[in-house]
Amino acid sequence: MKKTLKVLGLLFISAALVTCDALEEADDVTFHSELEIQFIADENGTGTNVPYDDVQLLDLSNDSEIQPYLDKIKDIEITNITYRITGYDASPHNNAVIFNNGIAAFGPFDTVNPTVIGNYAAGASGVNLQTTTTETDLDIDTDQFNTVAEMLMDDKKVKMYSGGDLTQTPVAFTVVAKFYVTITANAL
Repeated sequence: MKKTLKVLGLLFISAALVTCDALEEADDVTFHSELEIQFIADENGTGTNVPYDDVQLLDLSNDSEIQPYLDKIKDIEITNITYRITGYDASPHNNAVIFNNGIAAFGPFDTVNPTVIGNYAAGASGVNLQTTTTETDLDIDTDQFNTVAEMLMDDKKVKMYSGGDLTQTPVAFTVVAKFYVTITANAL
């Protein structure tokens, strides 16, 4: 009888611990979000192989779904980054402009230099700005996603640097970069 009571007692204690763990995990909220930043280019000069660079800020507080959870975020996972071109205008020459030697790098929001992983964080070359109108994956590996996610965890914002060469100017276009993220946070 005592053995049965001891076993039942251990079962009740185990059940209580499991219930507490389950309640703690139930307090977590996990959601998916798509965050966009735009690089607006308006290169009015005339030339060939013209250098292009820009920097934009990805700020989690700008997203209305994420904003209430900013101080409660426990984990951020970046699952994908894409880009597409909108507003392409190459007048008066109207030739297809190609973006070559393109790089994307990331850095803390309060610095002027990117945190470059390897030689660059991501690269693209031979991008026809006139025809790249659908979402295209930015070629970046998991370790680099993790580094960017860590910067977002620390500061809730990160800078994205873009650079490369334009085969011909004048040209105007907008690069829409989209970050697909999964966020886990304590419930409100």
